[in-house]
Amino acid sequence: MAHTLLATLIPETLVFYRKPIPAPAPPPQAPSISPLVASANAPTTHDRNTPLAIFGSVSATDIVGHIKGLLVEDADGSRIILGPENIRFLGLAEDADRIKALGRWEVEVSPGGTGLEPVRKVVEILPASEEESETSHAS
Repeated sequence: MAHTLLATLIPETLVFYRKPIPAPAPPPQAPSISPLVASANAPTTHDRNTPLAIFGSVSATDIVGHIKGLLVEDADGSRIILGPENIRFLGLAEDADRIKALGRWEVEVSPGGTGLEPVRKVVEILPASEEESETSHAS
């Protein structure tokens, strides 16, 4: 029953907002280079294959808190026991307990008890504006 509740009461994507760490400024060009040549040789703003680091992180504790906030509205869902140990980040190091970059990350939420199938969800970390920095997550 816990598996069904987690699968239906939690949206497929849990969205968190974090402030990205600005990329370092490119090194200054030699003054003898034309501005057009310098701009043509300038690196692109961000390589999409490299995750953009964020201030802070999204931890297993953050994810559990968000999920519990969603489950509290349901009588049966509010009885599900979850802790950070019930969250596993897929595609990261085995001992990873937090996400430190913008992007989409898959997690498994394992309800307490043995033999229960975990529920897979996506955690999406988006760049925060000043207003979104005040509220750390939304669904």
